[in-house]
Amino acid sequence: MTLGITSRYCPGYIILTLMAALLLAGCAHIKTTPNTELDFNASLLGGFVYADAQKQGPIIITAYRTRNGKIETAGHVRLVQSGTFYLPVPPGMYYLAAFLDSNENEACDPNEDWAQFGTPDLINAAPQYFVTDLNMVLGSDQLHSHPHLKNIRINKSAIVNQAVAGKTVLPSVLFDRSTHVGLGYVKPYYFLERMGANIWFVEPYDPDKFPILYVHGSGGSPADWRYFVENIDRSVCQPWFFYYPSGLSLEFSAKLLASKIQELHIKYKTEEMAIVAHSMGALVARSVLVHSKKRFPYIRLFVSISAPWGGVESAKLGAEKSPIKVASWRDIATGSYFINSLYEHKLPETLRHYLLFGYRDKQNSLNPDNDGVVTFKSMLDDRAQQEAIRVYGFNENHVSILKSADTLAFVRNIIRQEISPDKQE
Repeated sequence: MTLGITSRYCPGYIILTLMAALLLAGCAHIKTTPNTELDFNASLLGGFVYADAQKQGPIIITAYRTRNGKIETAGHVRLVQSGTFYLPVPPGMYYLAAFLDSNENEACDPNEDWAQFGTPDLINAAPQYFVTDLNMVLGSDQLHSHPHLKNIRINKSAIVNQAVAGKTVLPSVLFDRSTHVGLGYVKPYYFLERMGANIWFVEPYDPDKFPILYVHGSGGSPADWRYFVENIDRSVCQPWFFYYPSGLSLEFSAKLLASKIQELHIKYKTEEMAIVAHSMGALVARSVLVHSKKRFPYIRLFVSISAPWGGVESAKLGAEKSPIKVASWRDIATGSYFINSLYEHKLPETLRHYLLFGYRDKQNSLNPDNDGVVTFKSMLDDRAQQEAIRVYGFNENHVSILKSADTLAFVRNIIRQEISPDKQE
């Protein structure tokens, strides 16, 4: 689906125009009907599920509850192997279970490995909340311990296939902007069902290369990084891409990103990596770096580009007045709880932050003190500047800065300086 919105990034002064464009474009081209219960009040259940590596078959995770003596399911996801999962559900109280579908019949059979979260424990899926660390280890005695599990019925048509972190896709597919970009604004949970929120690779993992994780901004996609990726030394660096629905709560997105980074580290034992993030994506990245329970000392370099560190004034108006309730607008608003939470803790001492911004605007003559979308005051917020190794401006606007030879040259130089010598050989 393509919404045809020209200004794709942080709404800023064009927020009302953006709302109108979304309403006019609507979702008339969406042929598949999403789960109507999964609105912006939905909750996410997330964790890590472990299965015996010697046993074959996908893993199905399901949330369920009992009502009048019957088991009702609220959603299912399927993994191809052990890994991180996230399951959107309507607000409510749920149990969580998983099983190894060894015969791939989408049914829980007595001879298949099972797991139940807790003993089992009820999970409070509050509105707009991400319940994390719901970890499970599949075992062969689960059905004997919990005979009621055999009564769970899986809705085959409702199973969502979830990619593991680091899945390789063709650049031509990942850089195709028609793949649900606009959908991530207006129906973020439907985006999760169709596209997921994942760290994608465009080539198999290579331990001899330096990983650079690119995080797009509001309304963006991995396609925003095409110029960078095509012009950075791929013999030394390996690009990773976090693709997520930008209408989702930024706290949700940050926790999803943290879980995916951790999944990759468990798998590959990454010794060092960098994050390069644009606009709202930098806020998501900083939230990971300062709030995650699992610290990431191997993330040595953080390059933020045109980030609204102080928030966006007009986003509050959009969050309050728009008939489309976009959770990320609420979070990105100046003075929001999320914005203030970014500075509750300092960035890790092992991390070097370079703060880049653009200062050219030919669109907004009424308020020239911005890059076309974000104000200089926000991009140069004192709290962010104080922790930056260097602050550098470019004669570019909010969009062109990602296609600028000067920006690229600066980032390439940073990487050469920060990368370990053994990776440059």
